[in-house]
Amino acid sequence: MTPDGPFINCEMAAIADLYEQYPLDRQSWLRVFDYTTRQGLRLQERVSAGCYVSIMGHSDALGGDYPEVPSSFFRNRCLVAVLPEDYRDHVVLPAGGRLQAIQLYFPLSDHNMSRLCQSASSPGLERFRELSAGWLTPLTGALAGAAEAIWQCPLRGEARHLWMKAKALEILALLMADPGEPALVDRACGLIRQDLSQTWSITALARALGTNDCYLKQAFRSELGLGVAAWTQQQRMQRARRELTHTDCTITDLALSLGYRHSGHFARVFRRHTGLSPSHYRQHRQSGHR
Repeated sequence: MTPDGPFINCEMAAIADLYEQYPLDRQSWLRVFDYTTRQGLRLQERVSAGCYVSIMGHSDALGGDYPEVPSSFFRNRCLVAVLPEDYRDHVVLPAGGRLQAIQLYFPLSDHNMSRLCQSASSPGLERFRELSAGWLTPLTGALAGAAEAIWQCPLRGEARHLWMKAKALEILALLMADPGEPALVDRACGLIRQDLSQTWSITALARALGTNDCYLKQAFRSELGLGVAAWTQQQRMQRARRELTHTDCTITDLALSLGYRHSGHFARVFRRHTGLSPSHYRQHRQSGHR
């Protein structure tokens, strides 16, 4: 089946292997990707607002809008998410890079899918501003088996279409029956965000999650591109910017609530991240919201 729009700005001759799209009903569809580039490519796609289930197998792709997110972030994971508005996506694949994915689309009016998308949340998705709700789960067990069956399907013609549709419905049923355990890094991020005044050591965090230090440290850097301390500080600065913009809490109270022993230390870190002192940032942001 010839692609009908998603990659109109790239050379299809530079892509080998599999790209297919199948209708599930009048408004919903299934796409299957499994291809390797012969040369580096920048793929551009207008993504329609809707509810999505995106399953990633092997992926060397980098998001053009999020170059800091490693390609391993979505690898062997399933994303269930709501995109409230149309979005122009940019994906970069290096020469010889592989993208193996399954994508299901449903309109925003599909209430069952909307509820599924909002049935859980994953802290690691906060950076993706275009998503209004969503969660990630590891690609394991029956879900991984259904995805692999789609990528390896040997059928052709109408039989292939029916097989693909049946497997898409199986994936939905599996997700609805059991959304799955949040990934280790998502659970770690959730613990940290519960109380940003607490400073977690990698050892204490690993113990709380029932894993070992080295595995958690490696997983954190692989999926988020940051260590635990750097990610925690990033979250503190995001919270600080939000509080300074929308509340009248004192600088001292804000510093203490974010785990800084005194406001001077907080102010130095904040200036390093934003180029402004907390008071000047508040003045600038709040004047802009009047």
